[in-house]
Amino acid sequence: MELKAAAKVDLHRHLEGSIRLQTLIELYREAGQPLPETRPEELAHRAQVLKPMASLEAVLAVFGIAQGAFFDPAATERIAYEAVEDCAADGVRLVELRFSPHFLCERHGLDWDDAMEAIVRGVERASRDHDVAVGLIAIISRNYGMQSAERTVEFAVRNRDRLVGFDLAGDEESYPPS
Repeated sequence: MELKAAAKVDLHRHLEGSIRLQTLIELYREAGQPLPETRPEELAHRAQVLKPMASLEAVLAVFGIAQGAFFDPAATERIAYEAVEDCAADGVRLVELRFSPHFLCERHGLDWDDAMEAIVRGVERASRDHDVAVGLIAIISRNYGMQSAERTVEFAVRNRDRLVGFDLAGDEESYPPS
C-alpha cells in the first residue's frame, strides 16, 4: 500500500507551522515587507524545523517568520485554506488544526475575533473543496502569562461552538502548569 495514498488522521497540526514557504514569501511581499529570500528553498532553513533542535525555545524561534505572515484577515484565511488543502494532498481526511490566538494576532495587532472568522472561512471552504473534516483547537501560550491565558479562555468560551478543543502549550520548564 502506498502510504501517501492511505487515508490519515492528523490530531496535532499547528496552523502557524503549516504555512507554505511560497505563501510566506508572497504574503510578506504583498504587505510591503519582503523577505531577503525569494525562493522557498532559500527560506526553508529560517522558516522550518528541518533537523532536531536543542530546545522548544529554539523550535519556537523558527515560527517568528510564520507569526509575521498573519498580516490581516485575508492572509489568515488564505493560510487556513492552504493548511487544509495541504492535508488533503497528504491524504489526511481528519485534522485537528490548532492555533494560539495571542501568537497569531500579536505581531500585527490583528483582532482575535476577526482572525477567528478568517480561519473559519478558510477552513470551511477548504473542507468543502477537499473533503477534509477539520476541528479547531485554541491554544493558551503559557509564555504570554496569566492575562493572555485568561483572555484565551474567554476567546475559547465565546467560540465554543467552533472549537473542538483547548490546549495549554509552551515551555513547561520555564512556565510550569501551576
